[in-house]
Formats: sequence, C-alpha cells, structure tokens
Amino acid sequence: MPSIDKIEHLTPDQFNANKGTERGSASLENSLQKYGTGRSILIDKNGKIIAGNKTAEKAGLIGLDSVVVVPTDGTKLIAVQRIDLDLDKDIQARELAYADNRVSELDLEWDIDQMQLDAEKGIDFKDTGLWAKSEINKILDVDLELPDEFKIHEVINYSVENIKDHPRNYREHPDDQLDHIIESIKQHGLYRNIIISNDGTTLAGHGIMKAVRKMGIEEIPVTRLNINPESPQALKILTGDNEISRLAEINDRELSEILKGVKELDVEGLLGTGYDEMMLANLLMVTRPQSEINDINAASEWVGMPDFEPGDPVFTIIINCKSEELRQQFVDDHELQIIKREKKCWSTRYPWEDRYDLKSIRFEKND
Repeated sequence: MPSIDKIEHLTPDQFNANKGTERGSASLENSLQKYGTGRSILIDKNGKIIAGNKTAEKAGLIGLDSVVVVPTDGTKLIAVQRIDLDLDKDIQARELAYADNRVSELDLEWDIDQMQLDAEKGIDFKDTGLWAKSEINKILDVDLELPDEFKIHEVINYSVENIKDHPRNYREHPDDQLDHIIESIKQHGLYRNIIISNDGTTLAGHGIMKAVRKMGIEEIPVTRLNINPESPQALKILTGDNEISRLAEINDRELSEILKGVKELDVEGLLGTGYDEMMLANLLMVTRPQSEINDINAASEWVGMPDFEPGDPVFTIIINCKSEELRQQFVDDHELQIIKREKKCWSTRYPWEDRYDLKSIRFEKND
C-alpha cells in the first residue's frame, strides 16, 4: 500500500459521474477557505479517489495539500473530529453543517454518458436503492418500464370478423368521415394499428374498423393488449385515443396552406384529409384578415371553387358578459362546449354536434 500524506499522492477518478457545476465549485472553494475541511474523502487501497474528487481538487488549489489517511475495511464508521469547534457554542460549526449539505446540492450534475457506460458495464442503478425506477429512467432517458398488465404484445394479423366494437364506444362515424378514411387506406394503407383488448374488443380505431368492414378487408394488423375491455386501463385508452388530441393547439393558417398544396398537387384532391373544398374555404375565412380574404367568394376563388351560394338562414343569439370570469361561469353553468375562443368572442352551436363541422359555417357581411 503506497504511502499517502499529500494531495499529490492521490489519483482522481477519471470516470467520476458527477460533472459538478460552476456555482457548486465556487461554493465549495468558499466553504473550504472559510470553515476549513469537514467531512473526509474516500480513497481505495491504491490511493484513487472514490468519493470527494471535487473536494480534493479544490483543496489542492487553495493550498490544503496535507492528507491524513485512516485505514479501514468499511466495518467501522470513521468520524472526523474538529478539535477547534464546539457545535453548542461556535456559530461557525453550525454554518459548516449548512455548508456541508448545501455544497453537495449545488455541486451535483450527473454525467449521463458516464452513467450509461457504467450501466453497460454492469451497474444496476435500480438495485442500488439510491433512485426509484422512474427517477433513474428519467436521468438516463430510457423508456419507463410498464407494469405487466400494460405489456404490449407484438403486432399480429387478426381476422376482421373476430374484432368487435366496444359496447361503450361513444363516437359515431358518419359516411363522409368514412369516405375520407377509406380513401386514406386506399392511398397509404393501414399505417395506424387497431388497438384491441385480450378478447378482441376494439379500444382504439373504431372508425378504421368501420371503414375496413365497408371495404371488405378480411384481415388487418392489430396491437393486442393483455387487459380486460371493461378495466379502467381499457376505458382510459378508449377515451384517451379520442380526447387527448383535442388538447393540441392547431395552427389553422398553416393547416390551410398544407390543404391548398394537397388540392393543387394531388389528382385525388382533398379526399382522405378530412376536409373538402367548402370546409377549406371556410377555414380560410376564420384564419385570415379581411385584407387577405374579403368574403367567402374570395375564399372560394383561393381554393378554386365556383362562387358561393348562400344556404339556409342561421339564427344567432349574442350574450354580453361584464367580465371574463362571468363569461366562464356562464359556460360552466350551462355546460357549453366552445368551438372557437378569441379574446373577446367565444362561439358555440345549438344543438351541439360532436365535431367541428366547417361545412355548416355560413359567413355574412356586417352592415
């Protein structure tokens, strides 16, 4: 065992997984200069630093170059005694306690690359008891391990006749939507798998299932989950597949540009996008100022449609509220679903329809 009594006799760990921080480094130097050394560092039998690399480095830089080594095999607790301090009498001792903990907080930044290398070498961070599984997965940026009931089986081919609709499916799929789905399947194939439960009940993809039945397709790829169709997990998938997408914020102007490009370049037109020409013209009207699109005829021309002919009259009611809070209270009290929210004007329809039907919008000039 080599003789060690100077900092220079110690060997830093070149694979130390703590990169440290600029603020932590400054705090560590300040603590050593103001309070002196506190806790010990840890070295192996060859003098290589296991813990305390940053402390040893900073101590050497400020002139604390003498080292006292206490040999141990890990079966006894090593206590470093500061014979110059009395915790009950010296405020500096209490400040040192704070410094010891605070510097540890400030001077920690994990080296993710090094941790991943150590994991590849056999370190099981989840088995160390230092992190919860979710914490170490987040640090290492790996996929969270799912409980057994959420394990996804491989994609398999499944007979359409053995797939049934969920009895609690609450969304309808009208013919015009099915026309778009069918055209999309014809052009692009089934790029989104149906999700089914362990007994073949559809959890996600009811519209696609209705379309493939209409097309006469006999077998499709599905992802089967090992869960009961009436379990809370299954019902979350059933609702989440429909509702989570509603939380997205849509750049309607960019959408209209994409749809216009599709219409101009694809011989099939807009069929398969969920839009038709009238819906696109209406979208233009709600996404562009009057300086760009003056009226629905201008929108129709932009899309490449003939002039717009007014349809059935639309009856409206306007309710003025004295504040945003009262407006929100009115919406909540009457359980209204809002189509479009602008700063001072919100809109809905009655009776409510589940989808935003741009076909039904009619634009009129104000006097």
